[in-house]
Order: sequence, then structure tokens, then C-alpha cells
Amino acid sequence: DSIIKDKSDIETYPIPRVLDNFEYISLVYTLLNQHVKLGIPIHPAGEWLLDNYYLIENTVKILQKTLTKSKYEKFPRIANGVNAGFARVFVLSNEIVMNTDGRIDEGELIEYINSYQTQKNLYMDEIWNIGVFLQISIIEKIRGICEKIFVSQMQKFKVENMVQRILENKNVKKIKLDCDLYPFIEYMTYRLKTYGRETAPFLDILEEQVQKNGMTLVEVTNKEHFDIALKRVSMQNSILSIKDISRMDILSIFENTSIVEKMLNTDKVYKIMDYQSKANYRGAIEEIAKKTKLSEVYITQKCLEMCNAKKNNTENRKNKKNTHVGFYLIGDGKAEFLSNLIGEISLVKGEMLSLEHYYSATCSDDVFRTIYESYEEYLRLYHKIDFDDMMVFTYELFLQREDILEQWQKRFPYILIDEFQDINKIQYEIIRLLA
Repeated sequence: DSIIKDKSDIETYPIPRVLDNFEYISLVYTLLNQHVKLGIPIHPAGEWLLDNYYLIENTVKILQKTLTKSKYEKFPRIANGVNAGFARVFVLSNEIVMNTDGRIDEGELIEYINSYQTQKNLYMDEIWNIGVFLQISIIEKIRGICEKIFVSQMQKFKVENMVQRILENKNVKKIKLDCDLYPFIEYMTYRLKTYGRETAPFLDILEEQVQKNGMTLVEVTNKEHFDIALKRVSMQNSILSIKDISRMDILSIFENTSIVEKMLNTDKVYKIMDYQSKANYRGAIEEIAKKTKLSEVYITQKCLEMCNAKKNNTENRKNKKNTHVGFYLIGDGKAEFLSNLIGEISLVKGEMLSLEHYYSATCSDDVFRTIYESYEEYLRLYHKIDFDDMMVFTYELFLQREDILEQWQKRFPYILIDEFQDINKIQYEIIRLLA
């Protein structure tokens, strides 16, 4: 099970690999053009590359501009396993491309995203940008196909150079053929057969050498033909998917997959708002999520709970503002909302509770511990303390330094506490020590 953390490792930034892939694809494209001029048959997958190279070139240029290092780094990463450091959405895109053989349409993409989210929810920004990562994954797949095309074309070139020399050599026993690669065997068989009986002895030699590896010419030829067909289909799928992805309605995909969007649409006012207003609300959720380390789904859920609480409050019937989710995201209720999210930190410190055994009322225990620890790390980093720390540090000082405690005990012969019922445990313990 993958562990998800903030920020992708910049060393996994995929654009340098995209450029390297495109350079290799361009090399194969150039080779294919040369072979066309030489009259060497082109691999069927290569024909798709020749016709659509411009599309790949344009896609790579757009990817370079779209996915900057700073943008990539903001995506959540996978923190364990072989994909550690990589953006989660990048890994997911690779899996989708692999499982579909590169053929992706809008309906299937929605199904894949929703299927993944039965285990873990994607961030909104991941869904908005999944098309970018799918194209990166497809470029990687095309590169892999091009490696096969390159080998095939080079073996054909080798065969063409050998055939004439084979025909000129009358001593059949001196002929030695390289039978390690299927593309060589398949094309050599084809070329020799075109000469009829004249090359029959050489076909026998080829058959004999292939049989030494436990195969026959028919078996090798069939396997190579099958692989050629697979590569052609894979290249076709990849090219068509690049075209389709650029035409997909990403808003429709987002609305059909985003858990946050589905939750927000339960708010009647949000449901009828225009695109830009909705975008402002979603942006506010993302901002709060980044600052508090809470999930976007959790923040949305809490906003809706506060709205519903106000709706059900008979004393609040006249106030309609605070029954709308926007009141807590971008309106006057934002401070109240944030206060509810982080107020438990003060509770843990003030009541002297163990973080390991504290069960949060506002979020999952793991999320709360992450918030708490991040908050404490921030205080240490910037040499700050909050009000509760003043109490905690005073209590710890009194316990560790009896001489200091004694001085303060002598200073206050009498202690009067106003509203005693409202003090918390740490305050009570300090007063008890003083008394």
C-alpha cells in the first residue's frame, strides 16, 4: 500500500526524460525516412510514426511549457516502494497507459480514476493535470515501440546488404547467418523466398541454424509477425490517445471524478454558480489544505457540516449566509472554520494529554498527529512559543527546578482564582505547585 506525502522529489521531474525520449523518437523517424528512400520495407508501427511525428513533436513542446519544475514539485508523492519520490498522478498515469496498451478514452479514464479513488482520494490538482501525465506516459510508450522499430529496421538493412553477397557466394557451406534476432530471421526468410529455388540451399542453412536454438523458421516467423502486429496496434493506440487527450473535456472528467466537487454540489447555491466562482471556492479549499495539512475532502466535509449545523439551528433561521459553504471558505466564517480545525492542539497541551492516545474529534488520528507535529516543528524552526507553551514550559520548569519553584511559592502567600471552573489541567497543576 503506497504512502502518500507532500511534494514530489524534484529528481523525478519527468521532462528531461521526455526530451530524451523525443530525441530517440526523432532518430528513428530519420532512419525510417532514409529507409523509405532506399526501398527497405517499413515496420507497420513505423508507418504510424512517419504520419504522426508532427503530433508528437507538438505534444512535447506543450509538455515542456505546461509542466515546470515548480509545478511538478507541488504534486503529492509516493513515499515508499519502487516509485518513491515520484508524483502519485504520474505513477497512476503510467499504470493506466500500461493496462490499456495506450488506448485511452474519456469514459475509461473516468472509470480508472473512480476505481483508484475507492482506495485513496486524488487531490483536485491531480485530476486537473492527469492529461499532462498521461501524455508523458504515452511518449514513454512510443519510445519503447521505437526501440523495437529501430532493431527491426537495422536488421532489414543488414539483410539487404547480405542477400546479394549470399547469392554471389556459390559455396553454401561457407555461409554463416546471424540467427540471434527474430527480425533478422523473419526478414531474411522473406527475402530468400523471393528468389525461389535459387536460394533454397540457403534457406536450409537458415533453418538448420534456427533449429539449434530449439525453433523452426515457421515458428520464428509467426512470433515475429505477432509482435509486429502488437507493436502496430500499440503505436496506433498511442497516437490516437494523444489526439483524444488534447480534445477531452477535462471539466467533465473533473466533475465526474472529484470527490470534493461531488460533495460541494450538495450545496444548492454552489451547484448553480458559474465556473469562476466555483474555481474560487476550490482554490480556497486547496489553500487551506496546504496550510493545515488536512485533506481536501476532510475540509469540504467540515464546511458542509458547519453549514448543516447552522441550517438546523432554530436561532439561525434568519441568517442564510452562514448556511452556504462559501461563508466558511472565502467569507466571514473562514476564521471560525479554521479555529475549529486547529483548536484541538490547544486542548492536547492544556489538558496534558498524550498525543499517541488522543482521539481527534475533527479529523482522523493520523491526520491530527501530522498537523500537531508540523505545527510544533514550525514553532521550533522559527523560535516561537504559543500561549499553551507558556503554561507547559512553566510547569516543566517548576518540576525540574525546585529552587525556582520555591522562590515563586514565597512570592505569593495567597492565591485568588477568578472563574476557577474554566481553568484547564495545566493551569491547575501550576497553581497547585505554587500553593
